[in-house]
Amino acid sequence: MYDYPQDATGFASACSRFAGRRHARVTALAIFCVATLTALAGAQEYQSPSVVRHISDLSDKLEITTNTSRILTLDKNIPRVQVNNPELLAVTPLSATQVQVSAKKAGVTQVNLWDEDGNIHTVDVLIYGDARELEVALQTQFPHSSIKVYRYSEALVLKGFVDQPEYVSQIMRLAEDYARR
Repeated sequence: MYDYPQDATGFASACSRFAGRRHARVTALAIFCVATLTALAGAQEYQSPSVVRHISDLSDKLEITTNTSRILTLDKNIPRVQVNNPELLAVTPLSATQVQVSAKKAGVTQVNLWDEDGNIHTVDVLIYGDARELEVALQTQFPHSSIKVYRYSEALVLKGFVDQPEYVSQIMRLAEDYARR
């Protein structure tokens, strides 16, 4: 068992040093939740979200990674669809009740789907940069940890659990190297 307050203080100090470093291309920020229990007790495995997303409310939210897509479906026909920023997201009609959204660049945009009754279903879309390469590397090197990586326009955010507090500095070094690219 680890002495949590001591580990938390050391961890906070390491995060502060990491967040304070600036690079020519990006500023990287790592945020971790360090568990005092083993990864088996405290970590959940990352599961990919479903490709098909049923939209039933008038307002919804979708998180997606660049170079991936999702299929939005309504119970009624979709006679009209609009994306607010087509530089970030492409929309392709697939059927009378389905459209595919494909993320091109990181950012935030909105998709409006009109149903046949004239109701507008608004989907706020948050598009993360692709950091799957780093995420896979971390899963390979630290198999008993569970770390999800998000890339924003100028930052990396790492979230999850590690089974050994001493892994945090190694993980932060890998993330820092990745962020320099």
